[in-house]
Amino acid sequence: MNGLTYIYSLGYGYDYSLDYRQDHKLKQGYTMDLRQDYSLDYRQDYSLDHTNTLNNTILLDKTIVWTLDKSIVWAKDKTVEWTID
Repeated sequence: MNGLTYIYSLGYGYDYSLDYRQDHKLKQGYTMDLRQDYSLDYRQDYSLDHTNTLNNTILLDKTIVWTLDKSIVWAKDKTVEWTID
């Protein structure tokens, strides 16, 4: 584990989806269920908090097992987009 922290303040759109193995959908108001062997990788693990912020809460310490076919996009006044390979 490292000591890096990242905090992004973002407006979220009306829905967002993560495509992985079972094409699971994350919708506004739902929480992400990170299984024991699954982690969302973007430098560190992040959890979604539905107060217009994306906060890092879990350090990346697991094998990357997610396969995303689409980008994760938040849109309000601006769009923040990245693709996890």
